[in-house]
Amino acid sequence: MSWSQFEKWTGSPNEYVKHYCPPQCRSCGDILWRPDWESGECHTCFQPVISEWTNPAMQIGLRVADMLETDEPQRDPMLEHYRNILPKYPHREFAIKVDFAGMSFAGKLDGWNPRGMHIGEYKTGKDWSQKRADEHRQLDFYQLLVWRLYGKLAERITLHWMPTRFNFGAMLPELTGAVENFETMRSKADAMQMAADGTNAYQAIGERCGAIDIPYGYIGNAGVIHRQRTAKR
Repeated sequence: MSWSQFEKWTGSPNEYVKHYCPPQCRSCGDILWRPDWESGECHTCFQPVISEWTNPAMQIGLRVADMLETDEPQRDPMLEHYRNILPKYPHREFAIKVDFAGMSFAGKLDGWNPRGMHIGEYKTGKDWSQKRADEHRQLDFYQLLVWRLYGKLAERITLHWMPTRFNFGAMLPELTGAVENFETMRSKADAMQMAADGTNAYQAIGERCGAIDIPYGYIGNAGVIHRQRTAKR
């Protein structure tokens, strides 16, 4: 189970079922894969699909994620600006999958420095604050993954926020060029609570939907794994 699965289930089990059990094209009924969501059309009938990946706010986040992962010079001046000013981590899009009690939990850390046990998380959008960073449970989830993999907790967690704004007439939200960094931390108690909540969600999803498939981007057994684009079927 990934963080997005946990968040979707705890937010609305019915929406989870629509999204993951499995997601189907409303026009032809074929199963949708992430490349379909990203392109905005079904690979079978080429009709538009509606999902979180076609949300304009998500599109800007995906562009930033691609920039951070490749670290190649960007044609977009704003993305190139962020590429130059954002903190660099030894590992980016660092994928972790851990198994325990017959369950699998997986996630990708935007930034990871194993020497300093430092998690970096990049966010776009608006209204991030120190309070929101301190309460954001995605970081509890990531602390759980690190704890289960390394046997010890991350010693530092930083959320890097790139504010966006909506300008009248613009098709997509725009990055402002600013960045704010929020230092936060998660305790062993936070990780244990997430393990308990994740277990409950995992079991409830299994009862409702059957076996849980780890979504796009995760392969292999327990431990560090590599990204792999899921092929269309």
